[in-house]
Amino acid sequence: MKAPVLFVLALGLVRCSLAQTNIGLGGSRDTIAFTGTEDPNDITLSWGPLCDPAYCVGEGSGRAYGDDGFFSLNGGGAITLTTLGGDAWSLTQTSPMLFCLSSAPDCSGNVFLEGDLQLAGLTQYGVVAIGNDAGTPDLDVTGGTLKQMFGSRAIVTVALAGVDSDLSSLLDSNNTVTSVYISSGSVSPDTPVPEPIPLALLGTALLLAALLLRRRLPAGRR
Repeated sequence: MKAPVLFVLALGLVRCSLAQTNIGLGGSRDTIAFTGTEDPNDITLSWGPLCDPAYCVGEGSGRAYGDDGFFSLNGGGAITLTTLGGDAWSLTQTSPMLFCLSSAPDCSGNVFLEGDLQLAGLTQYGVVAIGNDAGTPDLDVTGGTLKQMFGSRAIVTVALAGVDSDLSSLLDSNNTVTSVYISSGSVSPDTPVPEPIPLALLGTALLLAALLLRRRLPAGRR
C-alpha cells in the first residue's frame, strides 16, 4: 500500500473517531406552566410530572444509535426567568435538574446517560419557546453507559410548545400560561470525543506510512 493511501486512511479514521453523537428527545405531557410574580422583570417556570410510559422517548443517533429509551427531567427547585428584552430570557435555578436517559421510564433499567442540568436561557418564537437556543453546555454528565462518548459536559436543548401568549405579558401580573409541553429536544456532546480503537488504528496507519516513506527515500536522505 502506498504511503499517501495510508495517509488518506488515517484522515478517514480521524473523521470517524470524531463523529457526532446525538440523542433526540420526544414529547412530554402538558404540565409545564409560566407564572407572573407581579414583578416587572421576573416570571417563574414550573412543571408537574412530565413523563409516563407513553411520553418522553429518547432516541440515539450516530455512535449512540441503538441506545433508545426514555428520558426524565426532575427537580430544579424554583426556576426564575428574567427578561432580557424582546423574546429572550435568562434563567436561574435554585438547584440543578436531574436528567436521565434509560431503557425504562423513570430512570430505571439500563441507564444510558445521566447528569445535572442547569438550563441556559429561553427564547420565545411565537407559540414555541426554545431552551438553550445558543447551544451552551448545560449538562454536567455524571454517569451512564454513554458517558465516555459525551465526556463531562453536554448540550441539552428543548422546544416548549403550547405557549399561546407572549411571555412578557406575564410581567407585572400573577397570570399563568399553562398546558405547555416539551415537543422535541436534543442532547449532544460539548465537543466530539474520540474513540480509543480508531485512534489506535490511526497510530498504526501513521507508523506504516512513515516506514514505507522511509523505504522510498534514497539512502543518503534517510
